[in-house]
Amino acid sequence: MGASDSKRTVVVDRDDIAVTQSVINRLSGREKGPPPAPEPEPKSGGGMDFDYAIPSSKIRQIESEYEERLKATEEREAVSKARLKKYEEQSEQQLQTQQEQFSRAMDDLEKKFIRNTGSPVCQDIQQDVFHCYQSNPKQTLNCSTHVRAFTSCVDDARKDAYDMSKKA
Repeated sequence: MGASDSKRTVVVDRDDIAVTQSVINRLSGREKGPPPAPEPEPKSGGGMDFDYAIPSSKIRQIESEYEERLKATEEREAVSKARLKKYEEQSEQQLQTQQEQFSRAMDDLEKKFIRNTGSPVCQDIQQDVFHCYQSNPKQTLNCSTHVRAFTSCVDDARKDAYDMSKKA
């Protein structure tokens, strides 16, 4: 325990330290105390043994600089958060506006191009084609006249629907 070479530095950060009269006498040289321990010789081997004592005023200065930087960082963070919130709100408003515009455009397209009449066209001829195919499963060409009539009826219905949409 006592055989090792160690240095200790104690830094006290208080201005109101109580010191006894005997310590004052020894420091001023009036009273001789025990002889000081001899300084250990530097060790060879590449290791450097430093003993730093930082004055309390320097520590206070470093602490105040740290607190100022911390406060500035917190202020920048608050500004960044406020900007982010503002951008999120703007983005939300733009999204809502775009959704409304899209809905209106879809409604316009449906009004122009999608017309559900709800009533089937050429249903009687369709049934004739169906029955012809059922009665002639291996001779489907026999149903060609029914198919031509159905196709013609559907084409006429399309033309009528197109003409009606032009008028509207």
